Amino acid sequence: MNKKTKAAKISVFAALFLSVLKIIFGFVTGSGALIADALHNVADLFARFSGWLGLKIAEREPTEKFPYGYYKTENIAALFVSLLIVYASVELLINGYFRIFAPPAKLFLPLAGLAVSLVSLIVSFLVARYQKKTGKKINSQNIIANSRESLLDALSSFIVFIAILANMFNIYYVEGVIIVVISLFIFRFSVINIRNSVFSLMDASPSKDIEGKVKKVLSGLPEIQEFEGLKLRKSGPFIFGECTIRLKKSIDAEKAHKIADEIEERIKEVAREIESFALNIEPCKPKRQRIVLPVKSRVA
Repeated sequence: MNKKTKAAKISVFAALFLSVLKIIFGFVTGSGALIADALHNVADLFARFSGWLGLKIAEREPTEKFPYGYYKTENIAALFVSLLIVYASVELLINGYFRIFAPPAKLFLPLAGLAVSLVSLIVSFLVARYQKKTGKKINSQNIIANSRESLLDALSSFIVFIAILANMFNIYYVEGVIIVVISLFIFRFSVINIRNSVFSLMDASPSKDIEGKVKKVLSGLPEIQEFEGLKLRKSGPFIFGECTIRLKKSIDAEKAHKIADEIEERIKEVAREIESFALNIEPCKPKRQRIVLPVKSRVA
């Protein structure tokens, strides 16, 4: 098992474990904040699961009906899941609003709720540290981004801890406020996922940063005279690119193929998110030369 797969599995299992734990004790204790935090974990879990599912389905060979493969399966799955989570977050928001102005009674077994939120905080923090360390080690921006999400999970658990603690001291409205805050965070997270999924399905350019890296590589190669038509698109978890380049001198097909392979390799080194980069090689432009010939004038 490679480090990327291991990090993904640890992340998914941690999110699953914490989601189940929070849901169970959320209903046992009557803590809406704990249930809201569980929904936050579920949203995160579905996002990671859809990514994993997309990777697995993307491994299938292209068919006659789907000649470009199944990469966009992840985007479709993420879109539907995010729509469901948006609905759940709105319901949660309404529940939190009513809890502010009509707070429920004291929680049952609040110490159990505190323990669960504390466990969640510690687990999320440890997972975040592991993801960040692994992401930097293998240079995976995706895993580093997931580490930030795990850190936010830890922060969310800390906020829930405060809410349950406040309830123990008869400050009931705090839980309602925290439910509203968490539900808004989940709503924002889901809307961003919906936007990203729609953009990917519409083949929007994924990132100006990645585009800049590709342009830098192409501009820095001495063999290239000029390039044009640079296009990048995201399909599932992968980014695909294409570009037309014009070489500085005429070369045979075999050497042109080697140069194209070298360019693709360099691009993938600086932008590991790119799965494939297609190059269309045009012949070099002939240099225009101006020749001045002296003309002897005839004197009448």
